[in-house]
Order: sequence, then structure tokens, then C-alpha cells
Amino acid sequence: MSTPLYRLDHMPPRDIFLRGVGVYDHYGVYSVMHDAPEEYHLPTPAPTPPISEDLQKICTTNADAHKKSGNASVVMVDQLTRRPTRSSIREQVRLRFLELTNGTVLA
Repeated sequence: MSTPLYRLDHMPPRDIFLRGVGVYDHYGVYSVMHDAPEEYHLPTPAPTPPISEDLQKICTTNADAHKKSGNASVVMVDQLTRRPTRSSIREQVRLRFLELTNGTVLA
């Protein structure tokens, strides 16, 4: 997998770039050396957007019901994902096509 280390429009000078070649992080993935100037680092990704109030309410209700009853999850997955319980004809055809394709490839 190829992961960018620097922005192409703001590359570090040659000496900084060459010192960083072959540097790996603790996961074994190429990374920018720790002493590289901050101005050359890639910006960190945007934080995950907050959860909607409706979903928070459903999850809180589910957690409270779980604590009171001791049962497994009370809320159906379809309710959390806001998807219909029955799949449409289109979804069924798509699923069968994927099964057929995967079966053919694996056979």
C-alpha cells in the first residue's frame, strides 16, 4: 500500500527528504521521521463527525433497556441503520449476482 509522506506542493529540502527514506513506524509502515520540521508533515485528518441526536437517543434507550433487563441488544439493527427490514427486489438481485460472481471466482 502506498501512503503519502509529504505534500507534493510543499516537499521538504533534499537533505530532510533523504534522511526520512526507509523510516518505519512501530506498525511497520513508512512514516515521516520524528525530527522532521512540522511544516512538512501532512495535516491530520478531520475528526469524526458527531453522532446525531436521534442515534444517541436510540443508543441510550438501548443501553438503559439492556441494563434493566440483562438481555442482549433490544434495538434491531434495521432501526439503527434506518434500513427497511425486507430487502428490495433490486437488493436481492444484486446480492444473488454477487454470490454468483464470488462462487464462480472461488470455484
